[in-house]
Amino acid sequence: ENCESFLNDACSKDEENVWQNTAMLQGFRVNNSDGSLQHPAQDMAAFLLARGPYAYLGWGTWGMGWPFSPEPAHGTVPPQPEGKPRYPMMDYDFGEPIDKLCEVVPGHAGVFRREWTKVFVE
Repeated sequence: ENCESFLNDACSKDEENVWQNTAMLQGFRVNNSDGSLQHPAQDMAAFLLARGPYAYLGWGTWGMGWPFSPEPAHGTVPPQPEGKPRYPMMDYDFGEPIDKLCEVVPGHAGVFRREWTKVFVE
């Protein structure tokens, strides 16, 4: 699934939109050979654009691994004595969403935006 189709689904005004009506798991994409994050800024932006009222951002597919401690996390990355460094943007306070849903930027197909109280995501 590509990013545009994912955000079209997540930002749909359809009353059956599961991204907005259920708790969702989403994960940072991980390089399986060394456990490094592939595109953390893009993954964070996608999370902030798509998330509904109840969402969790984790590590790896579906956000179910979490290697920030020395223990291996469900086998998603190689174990390391100190765990993996926490991505700094995870500690940032983005505020609360002002826009209920993200929207396509007029005249820019495939570009989405959503305003939060402390940041504008595009």
